Amino acid sequence: MELTERHLADPHPVTRGNALLGAALADNLTGHLDRAVERLELGVAVLADSGLPVSTNHDGLLGWQAWQLCDVPDLAAARERAETAYRASVGHRARPGQAFAGPAWARAELRAGCPATALRHAAEALVLSPRTVENHLNRAYAKLGISGRGELGAVLPPAVT
Repeated sequence: MELTERHLADPHPVTRGNALLGAALADNLTGHLDRAVERLELGVAVLADSGLPVSTNHDGLLGWQAWQLCDVPDLAAARERAETAYRASVGHRARPGQAFAGPAWARAELRAGCPATALRHAAEALVLSPRTVENHLNRAYAKLGISGRGELGAVLPPAVT
């Protein structure tokens, strides 16, 4: 069973929501935009339905902001749909400092597929150093049982075209 499938089967809604957001980001990076937007919308909805108050439900905004940090062309319509889904699920945007108060592994895993240049942008947006972002990525790689970004595609489920 793939790692993401295991997480999608988890009864805990935050785990399922995060798995969907991670899969959406991976689909986004591989150009499967329709599937990416579907997964992003579903992930945000699962997190919104988790019953957590908006002030503690940071992962929907985290997924949306991670999505924005990845420089993939032709995403205007997809970004608009994703933002609409996010806003509908939590009602408003959290404050920037509040948005990234979630667990470090969530920050790292959602950005694991972003290009290296996006890591600098992520670090700036998070008010973290690039070294801190790299540290989070390395911890996520260890949890996934891989040694680096090049092996990430092997542990993510293939995208359906």
